[in-house]
Parts: sequence; structure tokens; C-alpha cells
Amino acid sequence: MQELSGHSLEFFLITATLLGIVISTGILFLILVTYRDRSKSRYDEERHEARLSAMRETFERQLQSVTAQLMATEQRWRDVNHLLVSAQRRQPEKIETQPVPRSRFLQSTGISNELPIDNKLVLVLTPFDQAHEADFRTIVEVCRSAGFHCVRGDEENISEDILSHVLKIMVRARFVIANIGSRNPNVYYELGIAQALDKPTILISRTIEGVSFDVSARRILIYENQTQLREGLLQMVARIASEGSSTPVVVPTISEIYDMLSSRVQRILREMPPGEDYRAAAVEQIEGISRALGLRTKSVTMSKDKKRVQLELENGRMSITPSSFTRTIDRDED
Repeated sequence: MQELSGHSLEFFLITATLLGIVISTGILFLILVTYRDRSKSRYDEERHEARLSAMRETFERQLQSVTAQLMATEQRWRDVNHLLVSAQRRQPEKIETQPVPRSRFLQSTGISNELPIDNKLVLVLTPFDQAHEADFRTIVEVCRSAGFHCVRGDEENISEDILSHVLKIMVRARFVIANIGSRNPNVYYELGIAQALDKPTILISRTIEGVSFDVSARRILIYENQTQLREGLLQMVARIASEGSSTPVVVPTISEIYDMLSSRVQRILREMPPGEDYRAAAVEQIEGISRALGLRTKSVTMSKDKKRVQLELENGRMSITPSSFTRTIDRDED
């Protein structure tokens, strides 16, 4: 009887062990299946988001192309932007830097106190995409050359609402530059707020290359390429910088900037002492001069005899010797 009980206990233990193994295997199988399904679901979701992002970028490019066609002539551009042109004409010729009064709208976005005007701050309203990046970089360079610091809404990591962040910059900015070429709804909305707050605004808009026209309204710039944007904006920003100052601010033209760069490099070449160590220091100094002048220089190289400097520019190259320099343009800046 005791032997039978022993066999029964052994059988029970074996059965319980096998049952435990089966249950554990089942649970592990369910965990693996669930993890696989979740991973597949996450992968499918990420793939779906990537597909939607690619589709959105394609549609945005097509929309930009259609928009460019819609505004390809002066009359079409005026038809699309007639309200903006009218608002620009009503702006005073001289920019006044008066604090923006508090309103219920501003208070609803978290701006409860009157913020002081920063006379060196410029807000840029522009789409946040690669197609407008070159325009934004040109605006930054032009503003920097006139002593201004310009920002756009996506340059800082913020935890607050993006609109509240942009409005705080807008209220403090001396003036606003808006790129309206692509008819971006966010840009139009923020521009409308800026004009309602009586902020001085500069409007820029790219047109199709070879189709130029002029809009006779204050502080509106129509351009075909980066050269026209840079030179036209230089004049407008320099005029604003001169207002309220006893000494007019003179912003150099692009040709004058290249002349200044070549003059400084020639001086470095003429005063170069012997020694390889000085060559590397001189190249670094030339790179710093180029950045200070607001030029986008890809590379700077100096010949072994230290008699020639080659600068690779974004739209060409420069070759400078102690007594001369040449500049080659690959194509008109676009």
C-alpha cells in the first residue's frame, strides 16, 4: 500500500512538472506572439508614417510648383496678394519702435505683461522646409551684416505652445520679415497677426526665373534668385537700421564684401612669415574673416609657397594673390 502511494506521489509530481512546463511554454509562446505582433504593428505604423511623410513632401512640392505658376506674372501676383499689398501701403515710411499694448488675445496666449522692444531682434516668418532654407540663410546673413539678430519659430526646443512662442518673439521684435512666396497658411496667419499688432513688416516673394516685375508698395521685395534677394534686402534692412540713429548705417554691397575679403587676404599673404605653422594659422584666420563678412565659404586652401589662396564658395570660387584676385561664378545664385 505504501509502495502504491509512493508511485502515486511520483506520478503526481511528474504530471505536475510536465503540466508546469506546458503552461510555462504556453505563456512564453503567448508573450513572443504578442511581442511579435506589437513589433510588427509598430513597424507597420512607422512605415505608414514614412509613406505619409513622403506623400506630404511630394504634394508640398507640387503645390509650390502650382503656386509659382499662379503668381508667375505681376497681375497674378497682385490678384493673389492684393490685401497684403494694401496693408503694406498703409505702413508708415519710418519704423517706430513702440511696445505692443496688451490685449485679451495676447493674454490668452500667455503674454500678460508688456514686453520691451529689442531693437536688434528680427522675426522671420517662413515655411520650415528645405525649399526655403537658402532664402532663410540669406536673410540671416543680410540682417547680421546690418547688426540685427534674426530668428524663426523652430530654432529653439520649446515646451510651450508654438504660437505663444512665436508671438513672444513677434512682440519683442523690431520688425518682421515674411516669405509669402509659397502661400503657406501658417506664414499668412502669423503675418496677419503681425500687421494687426502694428508691427513693421518686410514681405519677400520669389518669382519664376526670367519673369521679373515690381510691386510699388513699401517694403515688398520680388526676387528671382539669391543675388536679387540679398541685394534688395540689404537696401531695405540698411534703411531700417539707419532710422533712429544719428549716423546712417551703410551696408556694403556683395561686390564690396568680396573686395574687403580679398584686401584682407592679400594683406595676410604679404605679411606671412616663413614656416609651415603660420600657414595653417593663416588659413584659419581667413576662414574667420569670411564668416565675419557673412559669406558661405566651403573651403579655404593655401599654396605651399604661400603666394595664393583658393576659396571655394557656395556659388563659385576665388583665387587671391598678394597683388590680385579673381572670382569665378558657376552660375547666377539661385
